[in-house]
Amino acid sequence: MVRWILNLSIRFPSTEVTHPSVPDIYAAIKNDLHNALPLLDPASQPDDYGRATIPATEQLLENLIKNYEFRLLDNIGDIHAFGNDVNDELVFSRLYGRNRLTN
Repeated sequence: MVRWILNLSIRFPSTEVTHPSVPDIYAAIKNDLHNALPLLDPASQPDDYGRATIPATEQLLENLIKNYEFRLLDNIGDIHAFGNDVNDELVFSRLYGRNRLTN
């Protein structure tokens, strides 16, 4: 009834999801890593073991240039699927505990 009185045109946002191209993704990752370098420590600190460091980031940058066998998953919904914590799309991941169910 409100629509008829006010003559509203209701538009819903698109729910279509598309992947950017692989070169665009690599460019974005490389850009993020270059931007992170000045913010990182040159070595791991004892109280923050496992944190990214300058050498680790530089090594990751070098490896990205080699273009290993990383690939985007065919179904974007699979990225967060239960039990899919190891897949071809992961470039850098970290295990936060010993129990895989709580990570």
